[in-house]
Amino acid sequence: MGEYLDEFQDFIITPKVLMEFEQACHSFFLHAKGGVPDDSKVSRILLSFQGQLVQDWISSDCDHLSSLSFKEFLVDLHKAFLP
Repeated sequence: MGEYLDEFQDFIITPKVLMEFEQACHSFFLHAKGGVPDDSKVSRILLSFQGQLVQDWISSDCDHLSSLSFKEFLVDLHKAFLP
């Protein structure tokens, strides 16, 4: 999953990068020891982002983002970073 987070660090956020990121997250959730419960998925990935722009976005509304389902989080992520 790190290679996709590197893309976020460099602010190269494209639809392709978001699609690959989503797939990497699903793989991470599936292969994590014991799996990742649906209500913990977003909180498990939020602190993984390296780019300051994304970190600022997360910090500005962390409680709300943490409460979202992964699907809802992706919708918000797309709205925030894609034209």
